[in-house]
Amino acid sequence: MKIPYVSAIGEGDDESVSLANHLDCYLIAQDSDYYCYNLHRGYVPFKYVDITPIGDNSEPYLNAQLYHIDSLLNQFPGLQRSTLALACCLCGNDYINVFLMKPMFIHIITALEKSKQWKEKNDIPMKNLWNAMQWLRQFNDINSALPRLLPSIQSESERKEIENQLHSATQSYLTPADTLIYRFISENNKNLLTNSHFVQLARTYLNTLDMVIKDLRFVFVK
Repeated sequence: MKIPYVSAIGEGDDESVSLANHLDCYLIAQDSDYYCYNLHRGYVPFKYVDITPIGDNSEPYLNAQLYHIDSLLNQFPGLQRSTLALACCLCGNDYINVFLMKPMFIHIITALEKSKQWKEKNDIPMKNLWNAMQWLRQFNDINSALPRLLPSIQSESERKEIENQLHSATQSYLTPADTLIYRFISENNKNLLTNSHFVQLARTYLNTLDMVIKDLRFVFVK
């Protein structure tokens, strides 16, 4: 269909978020991780997009539901972007094994059960995530929350490994990696270099970051 594309090496979540933020556009996908990424414009799940165009031929549009991280945080006063990221990691994702988090969740549930304001939430989907977000509302950042969670891990070596994994994984939500743009200008990526619009995006992006790249040549194929 002659649609230019670029492929991420490994997981593409971080890179997609970085590009969406740079291009100031919404991110449309089908991955629950995007609910908790720091997306400036927000996340549109595929299943909530009606692909039937609405409106006249001059300005047609699609009906969709937009999700933004600020709306989620408003439902849990006290929860921060960093502690929300930690809650997601505790539930397991592409980088964290959820089974290793079990001792921490036992600690969270025990603490919540002692709270007078807490009631068992068996009737909601993703109960673990709800419990994690509820418990983390009392902390300003992950550095104050982790010392309360990590002692539940018995092995010191395992505890240190999990701590490093959680720090790294939470940062991916807050400051996602930004390397995908370099493949916009790869001479091996003939797919993109045939499209002058994408090449111009790469130029603009690199200029925005004040990057100096010597002997950079863009190949245009007419």
